[in-house]
Amino acid sequence: MSIVLFDRCDRLGANITTYISQIIYAHYHNIPVLFSKNVNEYRFYNNKVVKSLFDYLQYSYNTNFEKKEYSIHNIGINHDFISVLSNVVISINSDLISYFKNNLLHQLCEIEIPVLPFDPCNTILVHLRLDDVAHVPDYDGSICSNYYRNKIDNNEKCCLEFYGTINMQSPLSCSKLEEQINKALEKHKGYSVVFLAAKGSDVSPYNPHNYKVLQSGDDYLDIMYLTQSDVVILSRSTFSLSSLFFSSKKRNIYIPSWGHSVSFGLNTKYDKTNFNYFY
Repeated sequence: MSIVLFDRCDRLGANITTYISQIIYAHYHNIPVLFSKNVNEYRFYNNKVVKSLFDYLQYSYNTNFEKKEYSIHNIGINHDFISVLSNVVISINSDLISYFKNNLLHQLCEIEIPVLPFDPCNTILVHLRLDDVAHVPDYDGSICSNYYRNKIDNNEKCCLEFYGTINMQSPLSCSKLEEQINKALEKHKGYSVVFLAAKGSDVSPYNPHNYKVLQSGDDYLDIMYLTQSDVVILSRSTFSLSSLFFSSKKRNIYIPSWGHSVSFGLNTKYDKTNFNYFY
């Protein structure tokens, strides 16, 4: 048995997460990961993080298996994001972040850490998901979170639902974000707050206190920034969630709970992390 690695038409975060979920599934079940095309034809292959995953598959993991014909196993329903991730979580009895960090992270080639424009030991790094969804309104993430948590806790099959209404990438409201920043500042007194956003995004409505803003325009740099800060407030974004895989440090993480994050196994009975959740 084997799986054939697939990518998505989405952006970087969803592809990193999809690749990792497939690798985790194969690792847990001790089956090879086959490529359906040349490795450099996969999306975001040139990103250093993605390349480290593919190098691991090519030059380490897959060398444990004989070259022969394998039957193909499909993880989820038609490559549906939530279906694939939640099926892996249920299959391995763990959230994806914990499994990857405990079993696979140390096997990747060392990823170069850039010079940081902030002190990672004294900063609350806040990711803002704006850019193409800046116009999308906030919503109550507890509805889709509770729905998917109940299904995963009962080992039921999941698929993408509520998309476009109460389960999608969207900015947090200014008041909701301010509440989490204040909670983090209360716990980490004297820390500086730094915003991280896509280049060209208007962060002014979220920044009445004139905090420092980073807009590098480089996805690799942004992921590395998110992995290095000891205190991070994430957004409703698969990009920000994907950064959780690549840090072995003990950190304080604040995560908005929504359907996609729960499909990682976070905020479910399979959650082995110690993250802070809000809606």
